[in-house]
Amino acid sequence: IVLAHRPPPPAPLPTLADLDRDAIERTLAHTGGRISGPHGAAAILGLKPTTLDSRIKKLGVRKPDRGPAAKRPPA
Repeated sequence: IVLAHRPPPPAPLPTLADLDRDAIERTLAHTGGRISGPHGAAAILGLKPTTLDSRIKKLGVRKPDRGPAAKRPPA
């Protein structure tokens, strides 16, 4: 009896939610957590800021800390 070598099974494909989550997380990291505005994550992803915010909540995405430089000084 000759046994043929079988290649390992392919890795499972990511779900659409996984792909969305990854794209949102990478874009938020790129924008320093900024969602709206001309250089915000929503503009880059082609979404309205309210839509992006809804997807962030639905997918459980954590927004990156924008750091002290991004905080506005008290008025």
